[in-house]
Amino acid sequence: MREIKVIFHVIKLSITRSLVFKSSSILNFMASILMALGNIFVILTAIFKKTPSIVGWTKGEVIVIQGVMSIIVYLYYTLNERGLWKLTYMIEGGYLDLILLRPIDPKIFVSFSAPDLKALLRVITGVLVLFYGFLKANPLWHNLPWFFMSLTLSYFLYLEINLIFFSVSFYLYRAYMLYEIISDMEVFGQYPVRIFGKVLSFVFLTIIPLGVVSNFPARIILGKGEVWKTLGYETLIVIFLYMVVNILWSAGIKRYESVGN
Repeated sequence: MREIKVIFHVIKLSITRSLVFKSSSILNFMASILMALGNIFVILTAIFKKTPSIVGWTKGEVIVIQGVMSIIVYLYYTLNERGLWKLTYMIEGGYLDLILLRPIDPKIFVSFSAPDLKALLRVITGVLVLFYGFLKANPLWHNLPWFFMSLTLSYFLYLEINLIFFSVSFYLYRAYMLYEIISDMEVFGQYPVRIFGKVLSFVFLTIIPLGVVSNFPARIILGKGEVWKTLGYETLIVIFLYMVVNILWSAGIKRYESVGN
């Protein structure tokens, strides 16, 4: 409960600061809209020009996947990205002590410590893409509650993936370029995971589960799998990665304190 109150307080302060940058927010929103339009009406049109579906997914269904991925990624950019980037400088500069002394989980505090509310409009882009996909596909509206549950799990899953990569700062100096890996791999989450073949499908469903982040909520709302099996697997992945994050952080904090001493 304490962590939730702190998070909402930080977001409230960020909203106040963000009101100064209205023009920047609008420009970012317009840029994200243009990117989405280009992807839907240029790239996907070219892909589906000679085939009605790829690995069993129609154009509208792929757009649903892309809408889901956009919502998750832009939500992460809004709430967490700046905070996790600050983490690297705090570790290298020895400023992490300020967070470790706080009476809340440092992972949670860091993750939500610097929300960028200017990016919030970009989440709307993902919502618009999702609804456009719904218009082109045949969503099962009675699965909507489970879809939102899966969407929530996907957000935390994506946050955990990034937390794991940012935890490298405890072990490697100047590891900034490693963090770009997730950004570069986001494109793999915009398509049905099966199109990448058996090996990469396994990677994106287990090791770096970007396929789970985007494909699983889409599967639920489009009726492409059993709801409880889909939610169950996604929940297990979230729990497993949370354990990995805790292990990396615990070892990393000990290493950080050892170096500090």
